[in-house]
Amino acid sequence: MNQIEIQYIHHFEKFISFLFGEKNINDPEQRIYNKLLLLEREELESWVNKKLKYYITGEGDHNAFAEDEFEGIKRRILFTQWYYSPMTWNEPEQHLVWLDDFYDDKTEEEINQVRNKIYRYQGLIVREYSGSWKMEMMTDYLEMYIANMGTDFLKEYIKQIMDPDEPI
Repeated sequence: MNQIEIQYIHHFEKFISFLFGEKNINDPEQRIYNKLLLLEREELESWVNKKLKYYITGEGDHNAFAEDEFEGIKRRILFTQWYYSPMTWNEPEQHLVWLDDFYDDKTEEEINQVRNKIYRYQGLIVREYSGSWKMEMMTDYLEMYIANMGTDFLKEYIKQIMDPDEPI
């Protein structure tokens, strides 16, 4: 894992903390997080793979996350919306790195390592990065990162982000 990936994951964890936390204006009651805590086995597996992973990554049918279609929340907030939100940058505990700074002092080799991991994940459907490639690459990595997590691992990962003092 190189420095770009470490920064990505740091930001993903901040996003997950927001998404499942009480500051998410679309889910201040933390309905999604509470449901995640309650579900087990087959129900958990189905819900995580059909809904939760797409909720986090922003992939899939946006209508499935429209008003009151998903656990009674207003709608999902995409990673890019969160990242570019003034609210996000005004939170002192965020410690975010500006997008351009992810790549400025990185070598082409490091960027290619990340790009190649994403390409291997995407298989035949490879996106060529262009104008907004920095954010596109980051969101593609988020999709790959979350999609490759097993159900129980993702649940424990989110619990650890939300309550770092909770033993694993």
